[in-house]
Amino acid sequence: MLRPLRPLLVLLFVVYATLALPSLQAAPPDPSADMLLHARPGYEGAFRVGAWLPILVDVENLGSDRQIEIRVGAREGAQYVVALDLPYQSRKTATIYAYMNANARRLVVRLFAEGQEVTNETLELVAAGPRARIIGLVSGPGAALRAPARLPDGTSLLSVQLAPADLPDHALGYSGLDALVLEDVVTTELSAKQLMALNGWVLRGGHLLLSGGHELPRMLAGLPSTLQPVAVPAVGRWPALELLDATARPDDVPLAHLEPLADGAGRSAYALPLAGLTFSDPLAIEQRFGQGSVTALSLPLGHPALAGWEGVPMLWANLLHPAAELPPGFAPDSMSSASFIENNLSATLTTLPALEFPPMGMLIGLVTTYILLVGPGTYFVLRRFDRQHLGWIVVPALTLLFASISYAWGYSQRGGDVLINQVILIEPSDSGLARVRSFVGLFSPVQYAYQVQLHDQADPQSMPVVRPASVHGPWELSGINAGGFYLQDGSTTAQARDFNVAQWAMRALASDTTLELGPIVARVQRQGTQFVGTIHNGTDITLRDVAFIQGEQIARLGDVAPGITLTGTLQPPRGDPNQFFGPHIPLGYLLFDDVIDMQNPQLGPTLSPDIQQRMRIVEALYNYGPSTRSQQPLLIAWADRAPLQVSADVGRSNTQQLALITLQPRLDLG
Repeated sequence: MLRPLRPLLVLLFVVYATLALPSLQAAPPDPSADMLLHARPGYEGAFRVGAWLPILVDVENLGSDRQIEIRVGAREGAQYVVALDLPYQSRKTATIYAYMNANARRLVVRLFAEGQEVTNETLELVAAGPRARIIGLVSGPGAALRAPARLPDGTSLLSVQLAPADLPDHALGYSGLDALVLEDVVTTELSAKQLMALNGWVLRGGHLLLSGGHELPRMLAGLPSTLQPVAVPAVGRWPALELLDATARPDDVPLAHLEPLADGAGRSAYALPLAGLTFSDPLAIEQRFGQGSVTALSLPLGHPALAGWEGVPMLWANLLHPAAELPPGFAPDSMSSASFIENNLSATLTTLPALEFPPMGMLIGLVTTYILLVGPGTYFVLRRFDRQHLGWIVVPALTLLFASISYAWGYSQRGGDVLINQVILIEPSDSGLARVRSFVGLFSPVQYAYQVQLHDQADPQSMPVVRPASVHGPWELSGINAGGFYLQDGSTTAQARDFNVAQWAMRALASDTTLELGPIVARVQRQGTQFVGTIHNGTDITLRDVAFIQGEQIARLGDVAPGITLTGTLQPPRGDPNQFFGPHIPLGYLLFDDVIDMQNPQLGPTLSPDIQQRMRIVEALYNYGPSTRSQQPLLIAWADRAPLQVSADVGRSNTQQLALITLQPRLDLG
């Protein structure tokens, strides 16, 4: 009955298949069609080698809910990652911090959704010259802040204009700047993270300049107390021709009256002399905070009266601090002194924790058994069976057997452990905040891609970021440009994912964060012809082997428990160390001369591994290369525990931690 309709049915099937097949073979929807990405580098793309550069990324989702990752890095090497939840029809902004090396002139920003790369964008960057200074300028809507292109000594100034909203929310985001200038900025509108980052950057050695005028009181009010060097009771006006000289425009310049304030340790801010400016009151007042400083200026740097003034380059030269530079030819031109010191500290990670030596009786027994079997045992057994010609087979077989037994025994005695060495440098301040730099070396007996975490449970405000570091040793097979994913999730945990370590090799990580440690108040006071050091431990940790150093004199105070105050008189070292070192005694010998003289008077390599490692760390800071130890007093101590804890997905591991605390005490000459 259906036979007459069969040709028609076949024709209909062919037509349907022709129309339906293309739609069945069509590719799934392209996620890039509903994901938009826009990235721009901070500081107008200017960066310094050995510093962090903020990358601002805007991402928009026009499609379904997605979990995305934004990865920033070169085509090869380390990738810095932020993970986000991006709901339907939402838009988010993320700041990713990328550590810049000499080859990082082009960064690729990649957007991944569900493990697949959706889209990417390439950023072209500009490396600052080795002698150039990068100055960040942040001004309000009514200011016209600018800096000269060059200082009187020929130093180039690379000025970058920044919006207040673009200021980083992590202190390391400022690390590429030599100075940051604020003028007419409503600091109360900055986020808490931005203010904390600004505070942490100055603590690390940053220089914050607060340009004056009518808006200086309001600008100071929104800053943390540690960044307020002055109070401003009034703002007046003064003729520019009298304040400056005849080359200035005939305008009245607003002048803020500056009253210096004291910091947490009672040290008052000090006046900063400005060449070419004559006025009865100080026009610039500065206060130290940690390793950095804050300078408040009475007049606004963006005022029109200064636009054509011939003394502007000299004014900026007086305000800016001289850069700490390495001697010419000592290191690559692109390397800063801070990077040089951190490289020295990373190199100390190659002093690995020692494994327990096997029992001597077991070793003697194993060797004796091997000798007896290979020698007389093999001879008598083969002679008994008249098979002496098999000796060339039996002896290698026994050797291979005992080698396998020795290797298996050694491996079972923790020879297959992953070795983790952590060196921590803690630099506290009078405010209780401390800069904590942590260097972690991971030595692996097998090739493996590890997942490493650095986390701090004590301070919920800390936000560590992690990067690869170089140990410059024979075990580093992959180098600093090796890959890995370094997650920045904005919490108290930093993570390195797919941290690949070759067999019998070491790779290292570095982290830099700010933690609430508690105050360590120290001062050195001159009493007659002697210097006396006093320390008060306001932290919750015991300070071990505390020592004051002033020039080539030292006072050892031993351990200082929390809440305890100790005092000691500085004395020259015993004996005559100049016979070994000449006029400048290394800091390592000053600290451990008693141990050295007792264990090894000839300075040979028989010191305990702990003492050797401590000496390597302090010498990496103060003796290797251009010495940074001056005649200013120094406090050295050691901590029982590390503020940042390290964990990795390893089976058995052997861990060594050593935390150095160093600060510059207040010097009271009476």
